[in-house]
Amino acid sequence: MNLKFGILALCLVGFAINLTADELKCNSGADCEKKAHIALNQEKNSKKYIQYLTKACKDYKRCFGAILAYTYGTNVEPSYAKAVELLKVDPLDSNHLQTLAYIYTVGDSTLKPDKSKAIKYLRIKCAVEHDDVSGYCERQDIWKEYERFIKNPQKTLFIKGYTPK
Repeated sequence: MNLKFGILALCLVGFAINLTADELKCNSGADCEKKAHIALNQEKNSKKYIQYLTKACKDYKRCFGAILAYTYGTNVEPSYAKAVELLKVDPLDSNHLQTLAYIYTVGDSTLKPDKSKAIKYLRIKCAVEHDDVSGYCERQDIWKEYERFIKNPQKTLFIKGYTPK
């Protein structure tokens, strides 16, 4: 008798897992994002919304929506730790590197500020943007450059020849 209940329980669990997996199918990052917005706006399901955005990031490297959601708490509990996890899916994207630097600069309840990590990501961003093999980015005072940018975000980060004062 216990064996029958065990087999029945396994079948039900397998069926439930199969339904959950089918529920989050998408063919591309754009498709996942579209389904995320349908889940949020039509179904009023913020859990499914963030699941689709996370799937778009992890499966198709379309991370912007999920990163913004976790960074700013858009229809989800804000979590810099989760944003950092998703930012690392496509770690050489220049915007992702700058966002990582910002997150490590300010921190939140899920992730403490860490200036050394912020500087690390700023150096990588600089190297990516300048195709740096000469060591230009290693010689710059990255933190002063970043502080200059924070004060005036219209300026571009890492202008060659600019010397922070």
